[in-house]
This record gives sequence, C-alpha cells and structure tokens, in this order.
Amino acid sequence: MGFAFQKNKYRDKGLPILRVTDIHNNKINSEKLVYFDPSDYPNNIEFALINIGDIFVSWIGTIGKVGWNQTNSSIYLKHGLFALIPNEELLNKRYLFHWLINNQEKINSTLVGVGAIPYLDINKFKKLIISLPSLSEQNSKDIR
Repeated sequence: MGFAFQKNKYRDKGLPILRVTDIHNNKINSEKLVYFDPSDYPNNIEFALINIGDIFVSWIGTIGKVGWNQTNSSIYLKHGLFALIPNEELLNKRYLFHWLINNQEKINSTLVGVGAIPYLDINKFKKLIISLPSLSEQNSKDIR
C-alpha cells in the first residue's frame, strides 16, 4: 500500500514518489515525478517502496490503473496505489501485468463505495480468479 505523503513536503530532488497522475499507458511518466526528503518522514515507510519490475494498481482516484515499474530505480507509492508481488514460481509478472490490463471488467467488479467516491475493495481484488496456464506457457511470448 502507498503512503500518504504530504504535498507541502514534496521536493524537486530526493527519493521519488509515484502518484496515480504519473501513470500513462501503463507506464511511469517520470518527467513529472515529485520527490521527498527521507528526514521528513522519520517513521519506517519502506512498505510503500516498489522495486524495478514491480506491478502496481490504483485503488482510489482513477481506479484500476495498472502499471509496471520500468524505470531504473525503486520508487515510493503514494496513497491510492498498491503493489502486486506474485510468487514467481507460480505466476510470471509479465503474464500478471497483461492479465490485469486485459481484464479491466473483472477489476471493476471489485469496486465499492457510496455515491461519487468509489474505490477498489482490495479484499475482493485478492479473490479475483486468474486463469493460470503452466509457467512455461506464461513465459511464452504468444500468450501475452
């Protein structure tokens, strides 16, 4: 899960923060990233850190945006995003990424909320059933 970074503590340099608005066409647009100084947040916020190659999904705001960290560095998720770290002995990251992109209606089925403030119910999201071919099939280019 992302962390609730405070806008008034954004910096022009430091450690990068990924916001939902920085996701375009399932990729990170690093041109408009904001940064933070770790000394502004003395408590451990490593839970919000994603690594190169990690997949993330937005759960509030623009719901169901899916992305893949294809930058050359780790990045911190702002509140409204969560990471998906699959067991790669069972599920190939690239297969999961493409499954998420191609199954937006299933993601949308996990939305809840009252009135104009829907959000993705992460417990429902965790229960989504993913059609899982063998790992060798997941690794083949023609299945993606």
